[in-house]
Amino acid sequence: MTAAGIEWVQDVLRHTGISHLVRLRDSFAEAAQIAGNSEAMIPRHYLGRVTKEEAARFYAILPEDGA
Repeated sequence: MTAAGIEWVQDVLRHTGISHLVRLRDSFAEAAQIAGNSEAMIPRHYLGRVTKEEAARFYAILPEDGA
């Protein structure tokens, strides 16, 4: 998909969010439940993609107005 002149990988935001969630929570079961995936799929596709520090920074992103 192309948006704003950028070629985006399909489901890139979903995959990014799940990868960070797995690292932040350290729970395959919780990530699978939230994402609607099987627990077996989580380590195969999302584990080891980001560090715990990257996950913390990712989930600390807020709009500029702090809402």
